[in-house]
Amino acid sequence: MSTVRLEPGAFPEDLTPKKGADGVWRIPQTWHRAWSGKLVRSSGKGKSDKACLANFRTNWERNINKGGATVVVASRRRQWSTSDTMSAALEHWLALQEQKVDRGKLEENSCSDYRRFIYPTGEKASKTAPRLDREMGQLTLGQAGRPAYLADYFDAVEAKAPGVARVQHVILRAVFTMATLGGAWDVSPMIKVPQPMSAEGGDQRALLPSEIERLPMLWPKVGHGRAQYLRPMLLNLLGTGMRPGEARALRWCDIDERDEQGCVIASINGHMVGNPPIRRDGRKGGHPGYWLQLPGWLTGELDAWREDCRFDGDKDFVFSSRTGGALTATAAERSLINARRGTPLDWLKFGNFRDTVGTAVADFYDEPKRASAQLGHSEGRSMAIKHYIDKSGRTRRVVDNTPALVEFGELVNLGSLTT
Repeated sequence: MSTVRLEPGAFPEDLTPKKGADGVWRIPQTWHRAWSGKLVRSSGKGKSDKACLANFRTNWERNINKGGATVVVASRRRQWSTSDTMSAALEHWLALQEQKVDRGKLEENSCSDYRRFIYPTGEKASKTAPRLDREMGQLTLGQAGRPAYLADYFDAVEAKAPGVARVQHVILRAVFTMATLGGAWDVSPMIKVPQPMSAEGGDQRALLPSEIERLPMLWPKVGHGRAQYLRPMLLNLLGTGMRPGEARALRWCDIDERDEQGCVIASINGHMVGNPPIRRDGRKGGHPGYWLQLPGWLTGELDAWREDCRFDGDKDFVFSSRTGGALTATAAERSLINARRGTPLDWLKFGNFRDTVGTAVADFYDEPKRASAQLGHSEGRSMAIKHYIDKSGRTRRVVDNTPALVEFGELVNLGSLTT
């Protein structure tokens, strides 16, 4: 074989020990390339053909590091080829995630979510829901690893379940990266596969006043009873700028407090993880909770929502499923997609509301720090209006930017209620 074609660190092929007249097995000097690119030669000998091959490997492992200062060992990663099955790759990748859980590098809920999007789990698992092992487990890596096929797959899944498409894109990107580093490809086929769109956020902007006025176009499509959560949830995002996960974690006990002027104070101190979703104290990324004063129009909307649905306990979620349980991100996203379909707001995402609130506060006061405080990103030291409420010996500073948000209630025909 031409020496130019030898790959760095590659073990020579077709080695055949030969027994000499003296009874010793030998492999003659064989060219190969060290990790540094330098051409080197190794040989082997022994009392048997196996001993000869073992001696050659010992010499080869020593010689492949010649010409460089760094000692490179043979890869400990599992090696893959395009003839391996997707089922085997998915199973191995999931096993690696379980090892991360054991080492404390990954939350168990996240690993369970990955498993749920790869395999049908549970007795009530849908037989039609797209699951990676069911959809492409029988394909080889080479068959599944075509960008055109992967793009078409995600287009189909996104149309049916956008939340599933987004998570499966994350999984396959990691799986194909693993296989690429294991030798299946030089470049991962997932690199050019576009990421599915999300209703939660991403490439969004602040809403224009004319677009806020169109929000009531979504109301007739939002369901009945507790299934009508989309209207109060969108208005809550419009009046606070909180994240969708923080809104889904909001309980009635978090918004039952009032200050000395009777204004409602909301505690933003929870987020949802896992599926089924579980509420956890604290905010995304471990950031501390904070308190917001709600605009008057939003207070009236939430009071009416609570009365209409007859919520009982203070621990009930403000926005819940029909059965009163925690609302999943997929269900909320699907509701928004269904409501916006066929309207001029068919591009609307939950993330637009956070941008809208931050922009409105920054423009109204010409103080970006106030917008940061509204969204929970900083202490908001430049705030001119501060409330100090003493409860159980703890002083809390409440972010009050309601004057900047009053107009939103008027735009969606909720009246010009004062804050």
